[in-house]
Amino acid sequence: MELRSYQRAAVDWLSARPSGALALEMGLGKTAITLSTLTDAHLPALVVAPKRVAETVWPDETRLWRPDLTLALAAGRPAARKAALESGADIVAIGRDNIADAVPLGDRFRTLVLDELSGFKTRNTARWKAARKLTRVIPHVFGLTGTPAPNGLIDLWAQMYLLDSGERLGPTLTAYRSRYFMPGRQLANGVITEWLPRPEAPDRIHEKLADIMLSM
Repeated sequence: MELRSYQRAAVDWLSARPSGALALEMGLGKTAITLSTLTDAHLPALVVAPKRVAETVWPDETRLWRPDLTLALAAGRPAARKAALESGADIVAIGRDNIADAVPLGDRFRTLVLDELSGFKTRNTARWKAARKLTRVIPHVFGLTGTPAPNGLIDLWAQMYLLDSGERLGPTLTAYRSRYFMPGRQLANGVITEWLPRPEAPDRIHEKLADIMLSM
């Protein structure tokens, strides 16, 4: 299989940085690009994805694009998932609902691939907290998404924090909101239920993320 020219450009872009996000529309080949980026320095890699994507897409795409790499699927009963995580395969794919299983074994991996990165847009979920623990011990973090801000720019902070520990959008969600947003709807008790981007916010946020997120 041959990559298309824009996919080769994306491989070059991702290869040039320790962490990065591919914000590409469905069908543009995020999985193929990521697989083509992996070198010996990136292996073994842990892929965390929605269950169906982990169990069908990644095995199929690995056979297609990187038949030189082995893949273990961490699925089924807890013992089977643990065995896959400890297998020493080049790639281990696990459903994101089981991401906590990987935390004790995180330091075995060189790359963490968060497929459907927008599934980690909320910082106070168990899923996000587990991913954060993994990013502390895994040197390369690749995020893949077609919709990085499904509910607006406010969603970007938690996702980007997993890639750069707050370097670009700030160390806390509160700081991010204060800098780029203003209160919208509020409850009678004063609790803010909506944050609206300031007029200059979209451009400023995109500038901040230009070196860590590739959009197509």
